Amino acid sequence: MKRLSAALLFLAASSLFAQTLPESGFSLAPRQEFPEKMPYNPRHETAARQFFAAAGETGNETIFTGAPLWAKDLRRAEIVFFGTAPFTFFFARFVFDLSRSASHGWDTRYAPWPVKSGDSVSLEKKDIVVIISAAFTTSLVLALTDYFIVRHERKKEPVPIYE
Repeated sequence: MKRLSAALLFLAASSLFAQTLPESGFSLAPRQEFPEKMPYNPRHETAARQFFAAAGETGNETIFTGAPLWAKDLRRAEIVFFGTAPFTFFFARFVFDLSRSASHGWDTRYAPWPVKSGDSVSLEKKDIVVIISAAFTTSLVLALTDYFIVRHERKKEPVPIYE
């Protein structure tokens, strides 16, 4: 412990008194920071447009542009499903604990998570299966709902085609 405090004291003293080490070019002075916003340079925009034009793109597409529409829809559904899964699991667990507590006459051994005590009754395997299946079913329903909403919105306006 004494060695650690001595090393920290040495580092603090060296950073206070030594500003540069001339033989290595290393400086302990504060580094100059970059400005928050770089100044606008029209040459950068022109270079980017030339790069995308050479690649046959306008710069507005994503990496997933060349894929068929069903693949894009499947990817979006996957993102919605796995994105909502943690939230639906949390709510399914809370609702299950709340209903279990209510069915046992609000016994403190069956209280839901925020007010659960140390001597609480643990979940059985069938309860865990019910919670997980309810959570993933809810996530699947949300993903399918999103799919049908996007499909309905797509029918209302034409999809732009990039050539």
